[in-house]
Amino acid sequence: MSTTTYDDFVYHTAPKDQGQIIKISYAADWENGRIICRSFDASARTISYATADSDDLDGEFEPWNGAENLETLDWRPVE
Repeated sequence: MSTTTYDDFVYHTAPKDQGQIIKISYAADWENGRIICRSFDASARTISYATADSDDLDGEFEPWNGAENLETLDWRPVE
């Protein structure tokens, strides 16, 4: 059983999501075959996560260059 938490990943934010009240960032967990989306709401000071299968990724994982291909993934909220 893995003890990795969502905080253990390096998250990258697409240029269009930088400097926003709700900051969307992405991390790749290649070992477990998933992409992680972290949403930080600066006004409420809350963080939520969602995951998607990395096999469904169309193109490269490069959110620092734009996240259009990540936004179309089938995201599942993490409870």
